[in-house]
Amino acid sequence: MRESNEPAESFDPIDADADMSPAEVDRWLKRLFNELAFARIALRRARYAEVQAYKAYMEVRHPVLLDPECPQPSRSTGVTVVGREEWINARVPEKYWDHQAKKIVRESAEDYSRQIRDQVKCIQSIGANARQAYDLSGRAG
Repeated sequence: MRESNEPAESFDPIDADADMSPAEVDRWLKRLFNELAFARIALRRARYAEVQAYKAYMEVRHPVLLDPECPQPSRSTGVTVVGREEWINARVPEKYWDHQAKKIVRESAEDYSRQIRDQVKCIQSIGANARQAYDLSGRAG
């Protein structure tokens, strides 16, 4: 496992055959706590970037939506809302795709944060087992 306090690009797995003492579990929990903090910071930044990209997209989208040539969805014209959105996005592709990219980054940051949170729960369970084993054997970790 990394000793650094820098966020990880990936996470080191625990050896399935490793016997972990309560102290080792505590070290893992502290490292995961740090990783979770880094993940939450990255998530906040990703959310902010997504909102900024959305605002920029909406600023250029609104005038295009009001353009007289913008197709109006209706049954009589056969234009759907999806068709109108495609027409609008074809006129502002940079802002549209920037917003979509920021959205994917935010979703990825959410997934990673949940993954770390789930790993914390697993380590807590391992810790409970380790404490019980050490209590039964009379050893201290």
